[in-house]
Amino acid sequence: MKMIFQCKTAIGFLSEIVDGRASFWQRVQFYMHLMMCGKCRLYFRQFKEVKALAEQDPFPIDKLPDDFFEVMEDSMQSRKS
Repeated sequence: MKMIFQCKTAIGFLSEIVDGRASFWQRVQFYMHLMMCGKCRLYFRQFKEVKALAEQDPFPIDKLPDDFFEVMEDSMQSRKS
C-alpha cells in the first residue's frame, strides 16, 4: 500500500471523501496526510464549508433588486462587444 504524501494526490480525494464514496484505505491515507499537512487541513475545511453553502436552498429570487436582470443583461451585452 502506497502512502499519500503529496498534497496534489490528497486533494484529488476531496470529493470522494466528502461524499462518502472513498474506500476505507483512501480515507486512511487521506486522513494520515491531513495529520501531517496543515495546508491541506485548511483546504479540506474550506472545501467542506463551500460545499455546505452550495447545498443550501437557493437564494430567493424575490429578494433580488428590481433591476437585477436588466443590469445582468446589460453587463453580458457589454462583454460581447
